[in-house]
Amino acid sequence: MCTMSFKHGTTLLMVASYAGHINCVRELVLQGADINLQKESGKTALFFAAHQDHNDVVRFLFGFGASTECRTKDGATGLFLAAQGGYLDVIRLLLSSGAKVNQPRQGGTAPLWIASQMGHSKVVRVILLHGAERDAMQNDGTTALLKAAKTRDIMML
Repeated sequence: MCTMSFKHGTTLLMVASYAGHINCVRELVLQGADINLQKESGKTALFFAAHQDHNDVVRFLFGFGASTECRTKDGATGLFLAAQGGYLDVIRLLLSSGAKVNQPRQGGTAPLWIASQMGHSKVVRVILLHGAERDAMQNDGTTALLKAAKTRDIMML
């Protein structure tokens, strides 16, 4: 039952992680659910928890060997999705667990770039403190600084 999947490879563990149901996540993992199983898009349970700001689920999954290396078909990582959402606690946990701060997705969009575009100044600060490349360019030549300037948020500049 814990290995059952739905359309496009979505598993019960992914659904429970998305919803933040830590007790369900715990039970599924203890029953043998594969933490690092990727659905067709490349997402894992960690992606769903990180994208919904479920820090307790992210922490639990790391305790059982969740990988920060998995990527979606377009190259996004759990860190990228958390940066997009502005989820500071999840980002700190991902970075302390070995997530690569400069890992871009297709097109060259890295976590710093997306956090700047979304106006998440605290996330930008944390990512920079963890070694993000300030001048890294997306394939179209834009940088995180340019995106920050367009938000008109002086704290990010």
